[in-house]
Amino acid sequence: MGETSLDFLKRFETIHRPGRRDPARRAHADEVEIGSGWTICVGETPSATVRCAAEDLADYLRVSMGLPVEVVETAPSGAGVIAFEETPLAGDAWEVGANENSVTLRGSAAALS
Repeated sequence: MGETSLDFLKRFETIHRPGRRDPARRAHADEVEIGSGWTICVGETPSATVRCAAEDLADYLRVSMGLPVEVVETAPSGAGVIAFEETPLAGDAWEVGANENSVTLRGSAAALS
């Protein structure tokens, strides 16, 4: 039979698909493995845009990657952290930096909107 005229809308109900992480895969020497215990830090006074981006990233990591991450204002010490830092960069660009215990996303909120 085919789909009815509005059935295609059901595909938009699922924003993040589960089961995208391969649990057998390990990070290479030049990669960072985000695992359980990591948090997403937005700082003490995040813009609404950065807060929304962080919540969306957290939802993706929970649903698609099976990682129970939380969005926090202050990163706990000794744990892995994904940190949003709002700083104006040329052309509303964003920079990404990483090491074994952190990923930093640095740029302006305007670039996310």
